[in-house]
Amino acid sequence: MDENIRENIEKAITIIRNFPEMVNESLTRKTDEKGETLFELIFQDKLKKRIKEKRIGKIVFLGVGGSYAAADFAKNCVEGFLTIDSAVSPCCSSELPLNKETLTIPVSYSGNTFETLYGLKEAYKANAAIAVISSGGKILSICRKKEIPFVKVPSGLQPRFAFPYLVMSCINILRWLNLANVPRQTLAALPIKLREKTSWVKDRSKEISKEIGLNIPIIYVSHALRSLANVFKITINENAKTPCLTGLIPEICHNDILWWRNYLRKKEKFTVVLIKVNGKEPEATLANVTANMMSKWGIHYVQMEISEKRKLEEMFIHAFLALYLSIFMAKNKGVDPLDIGEINEFKANLLQRRTIKQFKIN
Repeated sequence: MDENIRENIEKAITIIRNFPEMVNESLTRKTDEKGETLFELIFQDKLKKRIKEKRIGKIVFLGVGGSYAAADFAKNCVEGFLTIDSAVSPCCSSELPLNKETLTIPVSYSGNTFETLYGLKEAYKANAAIAVISSGGKILSICRKKEIPFVKVPSGLQPRFAFPYLVMSCINILRWLNLANVPRQTLAALPIKLREKTSWVKDRSKEISKEIGLNIPIIYVSHALRSLANVFKITINENAKTPCLTGLIPEICHNDILWWRNYLRKKEKFTVVLIKVNGKEPEATLANVTANMMSKWGIHYVQMEISEKRKLEEMFIHAFLALYLSIFMAKNKGVDPLDIGEINEFKANLLQRRTIKQFKIN
């Protein structure tokens, strides 16, 4: 293996190992090396007043890539605690569901993502309430100039590795604004549980990476865990440079099931990872029937289970596992998990048409 690739795999593992501490950091206001405040909602007074007057009827998260995955994951984790309706939307949709009764939360780790800047501009034009999450860049410059509420997170990472910071900041905003009744003690217990499970997460992800080998993974999840499938997909795509298919139970049993006979039953280049939720119906029954059919047909699959009673905690644990798994897959393939050349090329081509430096909100 190339020495540079080996070094970057170790760097990635070092970052991921810090996942529990990143969750812990996100629970408390702090300052960075420049003296800037992290993990606090800046310019929040008007926003709180607007919410107190009950002028907010819906929460809309905006993002792309790793930032989108984090926002979607946060929404999925706390949906049982939300006091109003919520949605996650692609930033460049021509029909963003934004108006003056919407709390819009644009998430852009770099702060220079054109799509998210576009979404921020549309939210501002719609007179929506706004709370931005970013590590810096153009988006925070706009926030400071326009006094748009924002939460700053630590910089210096690629977005998927900043996942704990972004997820926790989404949850924090909802808690601070009394839009999600997540108990403080529940969040405070998360880093403790993650530390306790670190060895299991690392060992289990290594086992699964061996079972997948050089195959293409297929992540099938119960609908209640839908955002978790996307976390696996993004981390495997970006770190292992490998395609990753996803599907929801029971939807897959009305379409995917028909191509299994030609591929999965012949053990052709795919490995299924089936993640079930226990204690929630009808999801549990549907997942069990799916698993039983796979066993009956001789389809090999890797199974994981999440308890509905500990959904938030166990979703974090399995997101932690997804990150580790993607790095072990990269190691198995001998690819560099930190190389994102094609993404950077896409952004460079986009900048030739839409220059970020010229982006303005009037």
